Amino acid sequence: MAGTTIKFRDYDNDLKQISIPRAEVTVVGDYPAALTAHTALVDAINAVTLGTIALQAFTPRTIEAQALPASPVAQTNVQWLVTYTDDIDGHVEHLSLPTADIATAALRLPNSSFYDPANALWIAFIAAFEAVSISNLGNAVTVTQIEFKE
Repeated sequence: MAGTTIKFRDYDNDLKQISIPRAEVTVVGDYPAALTAHTALVDAINAVTLGTIALQAFTPRTIEAQALPASPVAQTNVQWLVTYTDDIDGHVEHLSLPTADIATAALRLPNSSFYDPANALWIAFIAAFEAVSISNLGNAVTVTQIEFKE
């Protein structure tokens, strides 16, 4: 199964890697669209996290910035827990995004650890995630919740 892999670097220079399954690119002509969707997903994830992306993988592999993030809040143990479901069988799956941007209050509902679904950055993230990601069974997915976890 194909996937998008992203390695985050936090303020303490710790690394954490995530992998997001996605459908295979089976037709050479589909590669540019798949790469565009991958880039949109990486950009959307970058918009809601504080760490620097040390590496991203989508054939070919691309090594990104090795610099430390500017914010000391960027920590690999500070995470957005993304809950999503398989659109066919309803199976629930999770993805943890390290170095969550908890410093930007607008990303969360007031006095809450839950994301603000009306925030434009989350709208972009969800659209990019759902356009690229698939469940472990290979089906389309829908994001159902995002919550800050430490």
